[in-house]
Amino acid sequence: MTRDNPFTAFFSNEQINTAMQKYQCSALDMGKFLEINRKNLLALSRAQQQGLQNAQDLTNKQMEIISEFLKEQSSATNDILCEGKPEEKIIKNSERMQKSYKKAMSNLEEIAAIIKEANSKTTRILNDQAKENIKTISEKAEENTKAASA
Repeated sequence: MTRDNPFTAFFSNEQINTAMQKYQCSALDMGKFLEINRKNLLALSRAQQQGLQNAQDLTNKQMEIISEFLKEQSSATNDILCEGKPEEKIIKNSERMQKSYKKAMSNLEEIAAIIKEANSKTTRILNDQAKENIKTISEKAEENTKAASA
């Protein structure tokens, strides 16, 4: 014995259209709905690609910083191990530490700038899509209002 599922009947296009007309809503434009969601997915894809590019840029900068640091440390070790007066080595080492500290602060500022720019680019992509969606919804609401009053 086959029983009719009441939910199947409710979710048929005819039933949905009837329900929407009751509340003075226009029928769902499935093509427009799919197009909006396609654009949303494309925006998310672009944001993800931007995020991956940002991560790669940040990783490259970090590798550059580590490489410079290792070169400086190697040079410092060689200077300490070579012959010379201890007083001269201490003065040279303190100057090197000062220079290294300034470089580290500069590197942190560069990394912060990279992260800030990365976040800005990714957010811009998502905000642009959100603005487009709001515009589309507003236009559709205006169409519905005009159609209802006519």
